[in-house]
This record gives sequence, structure tokens and C-alpha cells, in this order.
Amino acid sequence: MSNSRQEYLQRVQAITHCLENQSLYNGFINDKSLTPENQMHNLQAQLLRNGLAISIFCYLEDFIKGRINECISRLSSLYTSFNQLPKLLKMRLTYLTLEGITKRSATLKNNSDEPALISFIQNEVKHISSTLSNNYTTSNYAFGWYKENINANDIETIFKEFFINDLWRKIQALSSHINSPIIDPKSDFTRIMKNRHRAAHVANAQIPITDLSDLAKSCFVMAFSIDYLITTSLKLIEQSNQDHKNSNYNFSSNLPTLRKVEFETDKWKSYSSSGHCIKVENSFENIFNISKQRLPSNQVLICFSQQNFLQGWEIK
Repeated sequence: MSNSRQEYLQRVQAITHCLENQSLYNGFINDKSLTPENQMHNLQAQLLRNGLAISIFCYLEDFIKGRINECISRLSSLYTSFNQLPKLLKMRLTYLTLEGITKRSATLKNNSDEPALISFIQNEVKHISSTLSNNYTTSNYAFGWYKENINANDIETIFKEFFINDLWRKIQALSSHINSPIIDPKSDFTRIMKNRHRAAHVANAQIPITDLSDLAKSCFVMAFSIDYLITTSLKLIEQSNQDHKNSNYNFSSNLPTLRKVEFETDKWKSYSSSGHCIKVENSFENIFNISKQRLPSNQVLICFSQQNFLQGWEIK
């Protein structure tokens, strides 16, 4: 399993628990009526909502960077020679990697000692120089590190390098396929990013709980869609699918076969791709692990929380 996916899903489940369990914590992120005795509660709720807004974007950004760099690391097993790589991926593993290393080095220079900085540079530039040899390697700084935050256009660009055009339209189609439709995923991503910046830099920023919940739902669906598309791209490259390499693969006609986990009548239930209930458990962790183990090849498992947040998935 992808380490980036595993870490992100743990974070997703923590956020989901916060949003779904207000009654356990005296509505700790919900505002109360505007009375003097509620003033401190409302200030604390504002603080916590702003913190969640920052976390929702930061976790998503970290996952996208981590998952895409994991996929970039597989290129050397799919293209045995650097010269076999398409032009855009050659640039990704050299010039754009150098930009990421340079930006990260500048940060380390301000926050680390000199030996750590030198060691980092020496270790990372080896990946670039390895493209001259038969056994090239890739850096974890190939994508997403050359500036402070990634944006929607950065994500579109890297997916074009993996032969996927019209990324946000494909995410929209996937979101409908799993019954969690996002009308305009690109705009939602930008709103999540702006919420993060506002919460981090505007002291009196007010982010309503409804906005927070709606954007969190969109965020998790976007993360799944990005994961599915980049994973599928690697599979198609490995299969030498020429339509895909020409950016003509029809994802809309090849949507994934789904298995689902849902919470119903106080139980977690796992459903086959035909809609039959095949497992019932009291614990989400148990049913998620069992369902992942039993997931057939070329199918996708999606798991929804009590209030319909997408909080887990597996891709075979």
C-alpha cells in the first residue's frame, strides 16, 4: 500500500471524527448564540475551525505531493532507460527536480546546520546525475517543492506529463461515479486553498462550519480521484497502452468497478460490486482491513463515514 495514502487516510479519519462528533465535545467548533457568556466559546470555536481549515488543505497538499512523487519513483521500472522517457518527464527528472531541490535547500539553509544542508544537496543531486547512467533514480523533490504551495494548475501540469488531459473534468466524472458529485472540483480546490491562506493570515477570519464540512467532503473525494487517476496511469504505462501514451485513453468509458463500506443501522457493512452485503462489523477499522484484503484485482474499495464523508479507499 502507498505510504502517502495510508498516512493521509489516518488524517482524513481524524478530521471526519472531529466534524461528526460535536455532541461528544459540547459543540466545540460550532458557534453558540451571541451572548456574553458564550463569547469565549465562540472565540475558541473560531480558532479551532481556522485550524481545521489549515489542516484540511495542508493534508491534501502533502498527500498529492507525496503520492505523485511515489509514482514518479516508479518511472525507472517502467522506462528502463532515461532516454525512453517522454520529453516532459525528462524535464521533470532534471530541471524541475533541480528547482525543487534548490527551493528546499534555501529552506534548510535557514533552519538547519551546515552539514545537514550539504548532505541534503549531495544526496538529492545524485538523482539528477544518475540520468546519465543506465540505472537512473528519482528524487522525492521532483514535484511540488519549487514554491510554497501547489495550485490547481500545478496539478493539471503533472497529470499531463502522465498523459492525462482534462484532469478536473475526469475528477468530476469520478465523483459522480462514487455518488459524491463535485460540480466544479477545480474551483473547490482553489476555495480550500484560499480558506487555508485566510485562516493562516487573517486574524479575524470566520469560516462557517457548513463551509468547512462541505469543502472537507470535496477535498477527500478529490484526493481519492487524484490517487485513482495517477495509479491507473502507471498501470496503463506498464501495459504499454498506446491510447494512454497518446493521451487518448477514455477514462469515462472505463470507470472503476466499486466495492463499498457504509454505516447503516449502527453497523459497518461491506458491499460487493453487485450491491450484496458480504460483511458486517462493529468496528470501521476491522471492516476496512478485511475489505481491503478481499478486494479483487482491478476493483476499487470506497468507504463512507456515518455522515457520508469518504474516509477510506483502496485501489487494486
